[in-house]
Amino acid sequence: KATARHFDAGHGQPDEIDLPGPDQIAALEARDMLHRLEAAMTRLKPRTREIFLAHRIDGYSYSEIAALTGLSVKGVEKHMSRAIAFVDRVLSTR
Repeated sequence: KATARHFDAGHGQPDEIDLPGPDQIAALEARDMLHRLEAAMTRLKPRTREIFLAHRIDGYSYSEIAALTGLSVKGVEKHMSRAIAFVDRVLSTR
């Protein structure tokens, strides 16, 4: 490989050579997933998105969200189930 030839020619130590590899690929895949997640969030109904983000991002419990929104805990669970299923479908398809 070209990297091995550079090292053999004395152009650098192995730890100093920038290798294209899993880190760059992982970064691109993570960026793609974030774009798909962002798109999924915009497609959720506003109330469902609000509940999903309150739980997953802000860390509110279902009972706290129920108190804030005036819904029952069961209602919050239904919104979360819908959001999780939708996000899962969006992220599992390419």
